[in-house]
Formats: sequence, C-alpha cells, structure tokens
Amino acid sequence: MEENNKDEVINKINLTNSNDESSNSDNKDFNNIVIPFDQYILINQEYGLCPECNQPNTDKNWCKECYSKKFQQNFSNWTSGNESIDKFIQESQLNARHFLELLEWIPYNRLRNIKFLAQGGFSTVYKAIWLDGAITNWDYEKQKLET
Repeated sequence: MEENNKDEVINKINLTNSNDESSNSDNKDFNNIVIPFDQYILINQEYGLCPECNQPNTDKNWCKECYSKKFQQNFSNWTSGNESIDKFIQESQLNARHFLELLEWIPYNRLRNIKFLAQGGFSTVYKAIWLDGAITNWDYEKQKLET
C-alpha cells in the first residue's frame, strides 16, 4: 500500500475465485484501485471509533472531524499577528489526521530560556523550552486537549 499526495490511498487488491483457487482463468486482478483516505479509514478502522461522534479515528485517540471542530472553536483565542500565518496554522489544524500533522501557534510568553543559535539570510534562529508542550490528544473525561 502506498499513499499519494492527493490524500488518497492506492491499494493493490487481488480477488480470487473462492471455488477454485488454483484456477487462474477466473481470477480477477485489480491493481492500483484509488480510494479516498476517509473511505480507507472506514474500511480498516484500525484505531477504533471516536467516543464523541462514533466515526473511525484517523490515528490512536485522534478523530479528525471532532478535533477540527475543537480547533476551529479556538481560532478566535489566538493570533500570530499575521493573517497569512494564522490561516496556514488553521488549515493544518482543520486537516490534521494525527498530532504529527498539527501546527500550533506558540505565544512568546509560553517559552522560557530563549537562546540565540544563529542568523542566516532569511531568519534568526533561537531555541527555547516550550512550557506547554505539543498537543497529543483530547482527554474526553476532562474535556480538554492534552500535551
């Protein structure tokens, strides 16, 4: 199985005649059947169902649809100060199928021990300790995002 960049899964399927597996004349060979990622998740359901919407999770403890709604409800509570950057972060939050695809805006006051590393042609690079840490999943009992 391989993923392409259009959010679809390419799955190679070989169907055989259940009456006679040795007969090649009745075997059907379907290669490179393309199905949307959401249908692939429905078919495989390897991460269980979301306790809120009862739809298949797209990763361990991650429901793309429910998390998208939670992030969208929080859009008005933060800004980078740059509309283009805000839109880019928001799009990542709306489309994230697991926490590794998620971008977060980190307010400066949530960083400690900020230290200069280097300066290049396009930017200045610093390192710091992120007090909150990255979002990993939703705690359904506490009704909040966990880091």
